[in-house]
Amino acid sequence: MAADDGDESGGEALDPFEGLSLDDDFIQSAKVREDSAEDRIARLRRIDREHRELHAERERDRAKAGRSSKRRWPGSGRSATTSPSEPGRHTWRVVVVLVTVLGLFVYVTYFRHSSSSGSNAAAGGGGPSLFGGADGSAGVVRIAGGQPPAGLEEADAPRGQPANSDATGPHAFIEMQADGTSPVAYDPCRPIHYAINPANSPADGSQLVTDAIARISTATGFEFVDDGATDEPPIVDRESYQPDRYGQRWAPVMISWSDPATIADLAGDVAGLGGSSVIPLPNGSVYVSGRLILDAPQLAEIESGPEGSAVVRAIIDHELGHVMGLQHVDDPSQIMYPSSNGSVTEFAGGDLEGLALLGRGKCFPKI
Repeated sequence: MAADDGDESGGEALDPFEGLSLDDDFIQSAKVREDSAEDRIARLRRIDREHRELHAERERDRAKAGRSSKRRWPGSGRSATTSPSEPGRHTWRVVVVLVTVLGLFVYVTYFRHSSSSGSNAAAGGGGPSLFGGADGSAGVVRIAGGQPPAGLEEADAPRGQPANSDATGPHAFIEMQADGTSPVAYDPCRPIHYAINPANSPADGSQLVTDAIARISTATGFEFVDDGATDEPPIVDRESYQPDRYGQRWAPVMISWSDPATIADLAGDVAGLGGSSVIPLPNGSVYVSGRLILDAPQLAEIESGPEGSAVVRAIIDHELGHVMGLQHVDDPSQIMYPSSNGSVTEFAGGDLEGLALLGRGKCFPKI
């Protein structure tokens, strides 16, 4: 039987759905319903909030696990506190590093909306996408507080290679990538800038820092650039992007000398505060800036003692190890052991292996 293309009078075809309407209750009860753009944004924000809460809970658990033990620096008569569960906190009689990863994490807060015409149709609809690409490899990265233009000084390959690639031994890292096997590190395809605030520095302070940077550079393969002196005051929660002071680039690693009267966290036996700020991205995390604050009076006291220069050198190396991303280890033969009897003043096999792995990190041309 042939289909009837019109009504009996030969007019236009009848609309079989004419007069049919769907009420809101029926629509809302449907089992499958495409999320609106607002729903997707809300879901992404909820995921981000849950991630922050999980991180905060993990930090609280780490702080509870294993409180401090007392150790003594040889010949000092003073004790130092070791807190292995807290990244960057250590002892050398007077050395306890509290690594505050500069605001913990600089969280990505920007979500880019695609238009209703379906610019993200291949990804499954017209909702938002993170950084413009499914793996974060394309598009613009927006960081809370702003950021410099992407890719500044980025080379096509790492600028150097670790010199001690055969060294082995115990080592640990402050932060790991999501794969659980590789550490968070600086970008080896761009130089690490650093600046020194000379205020309160001992007479040989600049040379001590320069020599320590050279040792770290050799061990990691990172290229370091000395930006000279800065008048930026030492501060624990330092901003990673300061365009008014340093221009349109990430702030350099800032190294300064201070005292407990200025920095309360240096009170007691704390001789240094060091760490770096990390940006978590969908395709990995990366350090972009850092700071090291040294307790000038306490280090001067150490330097005046027997073998004091070598001990202070070891302290600065230890601190810069934290800035690069190294965590404490349980082996007392390593520089990264949380306390010392003064006998270990050079990087050992585990220290060098850890620094070499940090130097082989991933490049991030989009930041």
